[in-house]
Amino acid sequence: MPSINFKNHKWLEFNNGLASNPYDKLKVSDFFKDADICEGRLSNDDKGIKDGGAAMMAYAKMQFEDITLNERKQLQQNLLRYCELDTLAMVMIYEAWINWL
Repeated sequence: MPSINFKNHKWLEFNNGLASNPYDKLKVSDFFKDADICEGRLSNDDKGIKDGGAAMMAYAKMQFEDITLNERKQLQQNLLRYCELDTLAMVMIYEAWINWL
C-alpha cells in the first residue's frame, strides 16, 4: 500500500501473510530528542509522533513557539506522515464495516 504524499514509502507490507504495523514506520527526525512536551506519547526508540496527543502538541509547538525554519519543516513532515496514516486507518475501518454489512 503506497503513500500518496511521500515517494517510495509504503504504509502496509506483508511478510509471510502477516501485515506489518504501519505505525512502526513513522520515522521522524531527532526534533523531539530531549523534548518533554510529548513525554509518554512518543515511542522510546525513535521519539516519533505516534498518537493524536503528540500530534496536537507538535502542532501547538509549531504555532506558539519560536523554532527554526528547519525544525518547522521537520515537524510539518512528521505531522503529514502521521495524519496520512491515521486517515488511512479510518478508511480501512470504514471499509471493514461496509464488508461486514
